[in-house]
Amino acid sequence: SQGSFSDQTASQTAKVTGMSAETKLRVVYDCNVLLVAAAKEKSAAAACLWLARSGYVRLFLSQDVLEELTEVLNRPKIRASFVTLT
Repeated sequence: SQGSFSDQTASQTAKVTGMSAETKLRVVYDCNVLLVAAAKEKSAAAACLWLARSGYVRLFLSQDVLEELTEVLNRPKIRASFVTLT
């Protein structure tokens, strides 16, 4: 399997920029990046999240971002549109 677009894109980004698990950039993603990453597998946001999950960057989240994410995910329109998000 070739993997998803986000895996390939993020992996290529890590190689081009010289990122490694040893030299982690510190990043902060806002609510929109997290929502798009969860909703669209083949997006730049998903590639960003892949970098964090794969250990290339160190993700920092604030309580405010987590609260906003919870609030947005609990909106009826969002829940109806993205039934797979929990």
